[in-house]
Amino acid sequence: MRLTPEGARFVEHARDAVDRWEAVTRELRGRSSALAGTIAIFASVTACQSFLPGILSGFRERFPDIHIRLGCG
Repeated sequence: MRLTPEGARFVEHARDAVDRWEAVTRELRGRSSALAGTIAIFASVTACQSFLPGILSGFRERFPDIHIRLGCG
């Protein structure tokens, strides 16, 4: 089984998004009491159903004062 060219492009995009997510969580770690507000995220339906719930639940535990608006499409 092989990815289509479109699938390979999506993998690049997904890896970049995960890398950026990990970078921001490393940067914000330890400053949870100072962070509050709303973050808006738009992602594919697949991302919203597969890996984002695990990532966002961890984020919510660390930053309970941040409201997450998640859009799928």
